Amino acid sequence: MMSSNREDYASPQEWLDKVKEDDAWQSQLERLQSDDESNDDIRQQALMNFSRSFTFDYWNTYKHKIEPTVCDVWEDRELTLVKLKIHVISMLTLEWIEKHSKGKKAKGKKTDKKVVGEVDQFAQAVVDAAKTEAVITELRRLMEGKTSPRDVMLPVRAAMEVGVIRRPTWGEFNSEFKDRIKSKSSFSSYTQPENIPYQGPDFDAIKEIFRLL
Repeated sequence: MMSSNREDYASPQEWLDKVKEDDAWQSQLERLQSDDESNDDIRQQALMNFSRSFTFDYWNTYKHKIEPTVCDVWEDRELTLVKLKIHVISMLTLEWIEKHSKGKKAKGKKTDKKVVGEVDQFAQAVVDAAKTEAVITELRRLMEGKTSPRDVMLPVRAAMEVGVIRRPTWGEFNSEFKDRIKSKSSFSSYTQPENIPYQGPDFDAIKEIFRLL
């Protein structure tokens, strides 16, 4: 078992190396390499595990580099090594998923058949054409089971705020997500750039999902 005392480690890097050898990370690695569980679900869990912490802010500042993040928060005694270990395993998880998803097509459940040309219409709102399939798949996954306009539009707004899509038109939205939301005025309100309908760590975690695509 790893020591939870900073004094037992010569440096933050030594502690980080120990985390990578620890059973907790090795067990998580087995989950990632297994086909029994969706990496999308594991990724969302990882984000939720530390998105409310200041470690998350440092991680974003260092552009998802783990070593400088750990070094920067190491001296903060209010952050226990037990908590930091959870954060680091989450970062390692996201790093692994990002590395192993490059060059692969996003996998998603089959959805209702659409009229030819409809997907291409919404695709015009996706900033990077190479990520169109991944973005649409993620939007559908996050909307699944949601019924209220606020919940349905949350992933759309998150994708807008991180810049993976521009503000879609009502027609573009309905070409891909028909019947998800009935009110055009609600759609307009939730996508209006001047409005701030969502805030907080849960919304930040959803934004990070799209940022990592």
